[in-house]
Amino acid sequence: MREIARDPAGGPRRTIILALWDAEEDGLRGSRHFVANPMVPLDKVKAYVNLDIMGANLTPKLARTTILVGAETGGAPLEAAAARAIEASTLDTLRFSLIFGQGRSDHAPFAQGGVPILFFTDANSGCYHGVKDDIDIVDFPKLAQQRAAVDAILRDLLATDAPPIFSNGALATYRDAQELLRVMDRAEPDFPLLGPLQAAETSEFLVVLRGIVAAGPDTFDLSSAGVILGGAANLVNALTDVPCEPYFPSE
Repeated sequence: MREIARDPAGGPRRTIILALWDAEEDGLRGSRHFVANPMVPLDKVKAYVNLDIMGANLTPKLARTTILVGAETGGAPLEAAAARAIEASTLDTLRFSLIFGQGRSDHAPFAQGGVPILFFTDANSGCYHGVKDDIDIVDFPKLAQQRAAVDAILRDLLATDAPPIFSNGALATYRDAQELLRVMDRAEPDFPLLGPLQAAETSEFLVVLRGIVAAGPDTFDLSSAGVILGGAANLVNALTDVPCEPYFPSE
């Protein structure tokens, strides 16, 4: 585990602000207020780490899968730190560009304010905003592995000599297509959980996605980016119709 760098007074080189936002579902009002009225100048905020929907399993085949969004917003330093953090966990962490967060969580105002962000999430499951969305569906061993990754990234950000510098990055990249294909190939046996129509549409998109990835990075363009972004959004929406079950991995 990386040692935390100390300033001459003996404390950590940087400060961690732990924030719990209100009114996220009403337009990210809490985080937007902080960005508009920061308790410290935004140019002093080296990075924002967002945790939203953790310890959740979307389908049986995705029980060991989790998602990390937005590392490119901090350029090469944050990308490298994210890679090291992923190594601290036994989960298979898929890495996506900022736009795949869909601007729906509290990282969005920070990115809009020029702060590098990392968004850890398990995305929306069939339990999302439902009556069964309770502690019984939380996969605590998975949550512990996610905590290990978050702990690793925070220690890295506290200690680094090269803090992240905000970068807009690309809309979507060929790597996003590869990561999306990884998760869809893995989840394909679970497509019937989506229902007949959505399962058929998701299977059709998987065929298209395989073609985009097979064509290679040289052919990936704005049209390709639009296709995968639309398909990813449809998949996220479809997953909210999966039956609400824990889907804990088998021992």
